[in-house]
Amino acid sequence: MLFETLKRHPGLWTLGDETHVEIESIPGLALSDHAFASNALDATDLTPDIRARLLSNFSLQLRDIAGRRWLTLDAARPDSVRLLEKTPKNALRIPFLAELFPDARFIFLYRDSAENLGSMMDAWQSGRFVTYPGLPEWSGPPWSLLLPPGWQALKGRPPAEVALLQWQSANLAILDALSALPRERWRVVDYATLVKEPAEVFRRASGFMDLAPEQRIEAELSGRGLPRSRYTLTPPAKDKWQRHADALQPVLDAAAATMHRLESLDNRL
Repeated sequence: MLFETLKRHPGLWTLGDETHVEIESIPGLALSDHAFASNALDATDLTPDIRARLLSNFSLQLRDIAGRRWLTLDAARPDSVRLLEKTPKNALRIPFLAELFPDARFIFLYRDSAENLGSMMDAWQSGRFVTYPGLPEWSGPPWSLLLPPGWQALKGRPPAEVALLQWQSANLAILDALSALPRERWRVVDYATLVKEPAEVFRRASGFMDLAPEQRIEAELSGRGLPRSRYTLTPPAKDKWQRHADALQPVLDAAAATMHRLESLDNRL
């Protein structure tokens, strides 16, 4: 939802969607090249050849809000662009991305643990977010969403525990990676603020990315609010997670310490 809101800014370019294929199709970055350990990548994974291949892949897909491909613009092609990218697996790849794009800036959107875990369980149950249908030595339902380190220990465990490890791994990896970057390169926003103040979040994010103000879009967000994400399964509702309350109750205590760290972050957008 944040990605689809920000990409309306005419100063931003995207690949149209998430970068799973562009990254994982490159030899050396595929999950099988890492013995199916996890989606994590760090700066040591970025060889000169991988850098060149990745930038080539990104260039082929790069487009503006009007759908114009960067490669087809010829004389009108800008020398540099601000690429907007959002892929959940990249929560485990911030050091890699920071090395690939030395001027990258990171906006960290987090959500209440119960709401987030409930949505993740919905995603698993829907079958629409399968990422690794043939994951070796996995006997549960087809693997969905990101693959965290230590997933092998989840064999036979309840779905809520699987979602918890994914949520913990993603958020803790982000916290650790951002703490190693200069504070001017990252900002934090929580989901509740995004939903309540979409125009303000858009305005502050535009400023953080050194983009010109877009008052028309801000006015639309103020009047209409946020559009639903293309990946929305069911209409948003504050208590929607409670359909999984019985399953989630045993794991919410384990999420509390991480949730406290998230709420304590002060480098807010």
